[in-house]
Amino acid sequence: MESYIHQEVKKLYPDTTPPRFEFSNETETTLTMDYHSARCMGYVCLGLLEGCADYFEQHLDIVLEPTTSKNSVRFHLSLSDN
Repeated sequence: MESYIHQEVKKLYPDTTPPRFEFSNETETTLTMDYHSARCMGYVCLGLLEGCADYFEQHLDIVLEPTTSKNSVRFHLSLSDN
């Protein structure tokens, strides 16, 4: 997203600040993702993650963890057997 969609958004709206993503602790079944947004839209991101999992028929456990920054949240995602 950052390398394509956000670049296109910046072309249309040069003053915008799109969200950023940082990924860590990646395995075949788990992922930790930090979501940074100037507009504090962590719950929107959560909804998009849940919608993607439903669309692709994946059972995904998602834990949203607040961080010390008011503009960031951390997501812990893992595939579940359910």
